[in-house]
Amino acid sequence: MRLMVIARSLAFSILLIVSISAGAEEESPFEADLANAIVHLPNFGAQQQILDLLQKGTPTERIRVVRAIGQHHAVEGRPILIEGLASNDPLVVKSAVESFAIVGPGTAAFAEAVRTAVDHADEGVRIAAMVCLSSWHDRRGIKPIIPRLQSASEWEAKAAATALASIAHVELGPNPDAWNEWYTKVELPAQEAMDDIRQRLKGNDIARIIAALGQAAAISSDRRTEAAEIVRPFLRDEDDTVAVAALNAMRIIKAEDITEKDMYRFEGMTIDAPPPVAAVVVKQPLKSDGNGLSIPVVVVALLIMGGVGWWLKRQNPRTMSGRQISRSASAPGPAPKPGGPARPMTGAKAPSGVMPPAAKPVAKKPAGRPGEKIFNLD
Repeated sequence: MRLMVIARSLAFSILLIVSISAGAEEESPFEADLANAIVHLPNFGAQQQILDLLQKGTPTERIRVVRAIGQHHAVEGRPILIEGLASNDPLVVKSAVESFAIVGPGTAAFAEAVRTAVDHADEGVRIAAMVCLSSWHDRRGIKPIIPRLQSASEWEAKAAATALASIAHVELGPNPDAWNEWYTKVELPAQEAMDDIRQRLKGNDIARIIAALGQAAAISSDRRTEAAEIVRPFLRDEDDTVAVAALNAMRIIKAEDITEKDMYRFEGMTIDAPPPVAAVVVKQPLKSDGNGLSIPVVVVALLIMGGVGWWLKRQNPRTMSGRQISRSASAPGPAPKPGGPARPMTGAKAPSGVMPPAAKPVAKKPAGRPGEKIFNLD
């Protein structure tokens, strides 16, 4: 009887497993093609295949295409997301913005495309764009978000106030006048200073570039993301002094963003990079001294240039060995106690040809006769 019950249970379990397997939905050709194309990004053929799926697919398939870019963290798929932002379907645009929040802006052009979505006709797209800019801490997105505080939609106005507070690290509430005043007096001058740094880095003068890298390192901590975006390309500069200056600047700005790929530039170099100097935090907009550079900027630039000079001197092994010998030869030994014998040097050997200092003789007390008192006339 028990055997019959066990046999029936096993048979039922087998039938259940078979029926579930048979009823399971197989992967559609669309999903197979999409997954295969994403794996092969940034290959041009794969990118074109995904664009074809986005343009020729059904509305649901188009949404799945742009969402897949974010789900796979496919940073090479940003150009495809730009195509999604241009779609006439608000759901496709919203999904593209949400994927951008995952993969990041990449370049200034991609970031600007998302900023324009803040003015989209669909409320869901506008809210998604503000959330995306907030996740990036994109300070260039502050200006287009401020007008959203006056939206008739309570949800949109709250999303705008939350995004502004998160990006600017300032609590001004839902008052658009207060935000406009703050933007004009504080944020706009700081953005102009960042634009000035970008212009200085476009030249070919190495000293000017190193000074501009120091100016980027002096930017306040709440603008580190933008400063790191400016400095990182110079880690692979063909000039060694510029590359080392960029490395020191990145250590000040955002050391956690230095990746192994960034460090490939220094492979094979006998380099012991100097430790990072302390960052100069600029709380207020940079004030020019008349030549386009502020005093904190000059200080940081000089420190970075000093670090570069230190690194260049380290490249000369003769100079380094001479310094080590001179330090060893000039290292003083422990001072002897007054009136006592000289102690031998410990911790370092005396250089050849140099005699250790002779011990000073100790004056002995004159011996008197038994029972005779000796008076010290000194």
